[in-house]
Amino acid sequence: MNILHLTTGYPRFTGDTFGTFIEDLVREQAKSHSATVLAPQAEGFPSHEQRDGVSIFRLNYFPGRPKVAYGSGIPTNLKLWSCRLQLPFFFMGMGLQTLMHSSHFDVLHAHWGVSGLMALPSHWFRRLPLVISFHGSDLHGALPIQKTSRFMAHRSDANVCVSKEQINRLPPGNHHVISYGIDTQRFQPVDEGTRKVLRKSLGLPQDRKIAIFVGYLIPLKGVDFLISLLKDQPDYDLLVVGDGEMRSILEAQAEGTRQRVHFVGTQPYHEIHRYFQACDLHLMASEREGKPNVIFQAMACGLPTISTAVGGIPEQILHDQTGILCDERKAETFHNALEMISNDTRREEMGRRARERLLSLGIDLPSIARQHDGVYAEVLGKASL
Repeated sequence: MNILHLTTGYPRFTGDTFGTFIEDLVREQAKSHSATVLAPQAEGFPSHEQRDGVSIFRLNYFPGRPKVAYGSGIPTNLKLWSCRLQLPFFFMGMGLQTLMHSSHFDVLHAHWGVSGLMALPSHWFRRLPLVISFHGSDLHGALPIQKTSRFMAHRSDANVCVSKEQINRLPPGNHHVISYGIDTQRFQPVDEGTRKVLRKSLGLPQDRKIAIFVGYLIPLKGVDFLISLLKDQPDYDLLVVGDGEMRSILEAQAEGTRQRVHFVGTQPYHEIHRYFQACDLHLMASEREGKPNVIFQAMACGLPTISTAVGGIPEQILHDQTGILCDERKAETFHNALEMISNDTRREEMGRRARERLLSLGIDLPSIARQHDGVYAEVLGKASL
């Protein structure tokens, strides 16, 4: 099968964090199919390369310095007028070049609703079966993006969502729930000796409980709330893995407790598991989410998660069994959750159950690739009728 993936973000180099969950799927598919990726141009990177059995084309949509994709992500980039001015060129350029590249493929798989819109010319003129994956921000973000996603859900042959909550946001149609895949060999628990070695190599304290946050440092993630929270939790340190527009603000906020709040910036994707394995607990305080892969990564490493109960997160965390769900982003609610999980034995038991639940979901990479194969086979079967 020849599969063409269209995405607004794809890893530019080994360790890059853009679209890693897409890369995991595509690399697994490339073991048994022909897989090609179309992604936006990235300054300083070749227009075409072959990597891990995958052919990657980076499409030029604007002369000079393209600004829509990468950076802090499209939603954040669009706060700049220079980026907004490039947006029409982004849609037209990506759509037309996808049409040029899309001959001789069996299936076109677009990631995010806006990519589905750019895939329409190929879907219509080449009669190429179209599958769209919705990843969260396209159904929870700005209203124009939500409307675009619902518009496209009517016009695709099949849609893939990571949670039932996402499907409820779409009009009736041919929808499938398929979670992100996890490398359960790389993301796995470690013994106490290995944890100590990891902490030493990462410059983290040996004698304290450490909570980890992994993600963009942007307002909706609530990292400022987590820092304030930890100020009243003297038993915990906070490890912040990621970067973004709020980093300098957050570092200033953490002054006075800097010895307990550790900013390490964006880390290579192939190293992320080490940071989870060095910690005791995973924290999230997002205003909205799809079905965050970081929760699955924490579960795979045997960490319980305390999180706001938004988006598809209640489908991931079993409250009071594999983590704690908080209805609101309020200090009292999270303080109570931390109190519930303060006992080492209970926290470790929750982490063990989290790992067991993760394994029971069948979301290892080969299984996830097979589930996508089933969707492709379905749309190809309909197309042949």
